[in-house]
Amino acid sequence: LLAIIQDIVAASPATRILVVQANETRDWQVSGLAAFAPRKQSVAAQTGAAYVDLRVLLGAFAQATASGYMADDDHPGEA
Repeated sequence: LLAIIQDIVAASPATRILVVQANETRDWQVSGLAAFAPRKQSVAAQTGAAYVDLRVLLGAFAQATASGYMADDDHPGEA
């Protein structure tokens, strides 16, 4: 991620970068996904990119599913 952001900035310094932490999946806690958020935050801070965590907006997997935001175990729904 760091290398990708650095490449974008080198090619287009005026481009605004937004790093997005995806919502939780059913297997969030047993996958490697839980480790991504702090790493993404670190890269965003390091590069001056903005950071948004969709978990803050959608809630944990069970909450997002109950609210209709998940189409299945991995993909956001129409809501």
